[in-house]
Amino acid sequence: MAKRGHKTIEHPADMGIAGWGSTLEEAFEEVALAVFELAADGLVGRIGTGSY
Repeated sequence: MAKRGHKTIEHPADMGIAGWGSTLEEAFEEVALAVFELAADGLVGRIGTGSY
């Protein structure tokens, strides 16, 4: 397994995120990055259209 990273996982409610790292701080950083990537993915294709 990579030293640090993140992935989305299946979850009955909606979506889950798993993050890991050498320290708890690194794991939290990875989860924060995953949340940002999920939020930004929803904006791709809409940036510059005025529809956010």
